[in-house]
Order: sequence, then structure tokens, then C-alpha cells
Amino acid sequence: MKIRRAYRYELDPNTEQRILLAKHAGAVRFAYNWGLARWKKIYENEGRSTNAVELHRELNRLKKTDFPWMYEVSKWAPQEALRDLEKAFKNFFRGLRAGRKVGYPKFRRKHDQRDSFRLDNSSGTIRLLLDGNDRRYPGKTRHIVLPRIGAVRLKEKPVRQKKNDRVRMYLPQGRIFHATVSREANRWFVSLTVEEEIPELLPPQGSVAGIDIGLEAFATIADGGGAVRKVGAPKPFWEALRRLRRLQRRLSRRGVRDKNGRLIERTKNYEKVRLEVAKLHRRVRNIRLDFLHKLTTELVRTHPVITIEDLNVAGMLKNNRLARHIADVGWGTFRVLLEAKAKLWGVRLVKVNRFEPTSKTCSVCGHVLSELPLSVRAWTCPVCGTRHDRDENAAKNLLKFALVAGV
Repeated sequence: MKIRRAYRYELDPNTEQRILLAKHAGAVRFAYNWGLARWKKIYENEGRSTNAVELHRELNRLKKTDFPWMYEVSKWAPQEALRDLEKAFKNFFRGLRAGRKVGYPKFRRKHDQRDSFRLDNSSGTIRLLLDGNDRRYPGKTRHIVLPRIGAVRLKEKPVRQKKNDRVRMYLPQGRIFHATVSREANRWFVSLTVEEEIPELLPPQGSVAGIDIGLEAFATIADGGGAVRKVGAPKPFWEALRRLRRLQRRLSRRGVRDKNGRLIERTKNYEKVRLEVAKLHRRVRNIRLDFLHKLTTELVRTHPVITIEDLNVAGMLKNNRLARHIADVGWGTFRVLLEAKAKLWGVRLVKVNRFEPTSKTCSVCGHVLSELPLSVRAWTCPVCGTRHDRDENAAKNLLKFALVAGV
């Protein structure tokens, strides 16, 4: 079957390439804001909407006279930004028709989000250089070619030799559609979207599993063999919270500010502290993602059928008492990763209705309690007298759905 997969590499650009990368990110931000202003003006004056193609043609006509500096960047960067703008408007109107709350497209500020831009590969310019035999860039063996930027060195080799003589390859095996370049805490990354043909995988040999996710134990896993185990999450945000507060206090004292403490001008000392804060957030996210990737990979490699609850994570994040804890362990990311990997590995993923009383239903006799407060972590069934751990009982009930689906 054909799938689209992303390959992500860290870049090691020189000073000139760093300037070019920043220029591309700035051109994307400018094109998006210019397109949004034109979209609004066309609607106000003519009462109609426009599209990315029309805006791009108009922007091309203005390049020579009004924006000559845009010739320093690839044509794909502003074009993809206008496509993103059109997609944002489509999502907004689709949400209105469906009754969902989707924000109206907003102007982008320089410091509100991380720098990123996307480059299309219709011309086949984007490619990895590994053998040093490229005609235009001879001798380059650890680089990626990006339009207008040239051959940028990669931080790590995509092909690495392990100690036991095993070669680990992290290379795209199909057509590269586009490259997304982003900056995170002053480090640049490129993500290649590739269409690959992969063989249909048979489900792994093993027992089915029911997984209950929580906060005290991130995942309680009950398998068909009768074993129940709990997996704890690292909770990196809470470990970094003390240092983060200290850095945020330092940041609030840096820069030129008015009498109300509002930032007027960003100084060099302000940027230094801001970069430290960004690095800490990146470390927190990397620890969380590392844990979630390892856990989801282990699950899809060992269980042919997996059952989880279809939780309303977005709604639960509105709870002021639990929002920070839920965001720290990454429930939403766990589900997204598990869904993607289950499809890739041929694993059947069963989602149980979020209103199913899995915690307050006795897994032995089936008796359902009228209520079970969140503070109660263990309870005794009044019918059969079985003592239940709340999370383990929910995992066992979820396992029953997996057993039915696996038949």
C-alpha cells in the first residue's frame, strides 16, 4: 500500500545559509499577511472571496516594483504560504457550516510562533547527497539540496554503522513531495514528506490488550493472558517547572518596558533569556515524545488488537485543575501516534465510547455502581465482594471489547 511518511533531519547550516533560512521564514510571514489583507479588501470592495492562485499572480506582478527583495528567496515559499491561507479560510467556513468553533485567520507576528516555511518539489530540486557524485555539488556526502539555499549539511548521517555491523538507514524510499523547514530554539530542522510503497503487514502474534490511560499511572495495560501492568509517564514539565518559573521571572525583567511592564523593545539580553526558555520547552517536549514513541511502538509490535477509550481530551483540558497534568503526559499525542502506527503495522484499534462506565463496572460480575468519584482509587463490588483497583478494573473491561473484536 502507498503511504505518506515524513523524514526529519536536523540541519547544520553555515552563517550565510542561516541568513537565507531566516529570510525565507520572513518572506512566508509577509506573503501570508499580505494575502490576508488583500483577501479582506477584495471581500469588502467586491463582496467575493479570492483564492491562492489569484493572489499569487497578483503578488508576482508586484515583485519587480514593490517587493524586489522577494527574488532572494525561493518562489515556493510565498506560494505555499498563500495556499495555507486559502486552507485556513476553507477550514473557517467549513467549521461555521458544521457548527464548530474555528478561528478566523489572523495576521502573523514575527515573535508569536516558530519560524517555518514549506518548499514544493515539483521540479525535483530537493534531494539528499550521500555519495559525493552529484554533478553540481561534488564531494557532498552528508547534505540536502534546498531551492535557493543550496546544499545544507545535515547534523547526523542518515546512514549509520552500528557496533554489531548492522547498518541503520533513515532514508526516503520514494518521491519527495515537499520539504518543511522549521526553527526550534535556534536549531533548524527539515522534514521531507515522501510517498512510499510498503508491503501489507500481518498483525503481530500476541494477545489482545485493553489500555486505560490516566494521570496516576499513564497507561494500565491488561492483556489476554491475564497480566495487568502499569506504565508511568516521565512528566517532564513538572520536573522543569521550577527552572521555567525562574527563567520567566528573569525574562520579565529584560528588554525595554513601559511603566506597566509591557515590552517595548527586545534587547540582546532579552533574546538570550528567551532562547533559554525555548530550549527548556524543547527539552520537555522531546522527553515526552521519546516516551510516547517508545510506548506506542512497543504496543503495536506485541498486540494484534488494542482497545482504548475515545476520550474528549480537548474538553478535559478546559478543567483548570487537571489541564496542566493532562497536557504534560500527552494523552492526545498518544492517541494520534497509536492510530498512525496501528494502521502501519496492521493492528486493529478499537475505540470505546467515552461514556462507557469502564471504571465503575465490576470486571468479574458486571455490576455497575451508581457513582464513583475520581478521588476513589479502589472499591469493593457490593455484589461479588471483589476488591478492584480503579485503573486495573477499567483496563480489564476494555480488554473485553478487544476480545470481542478479535474473534
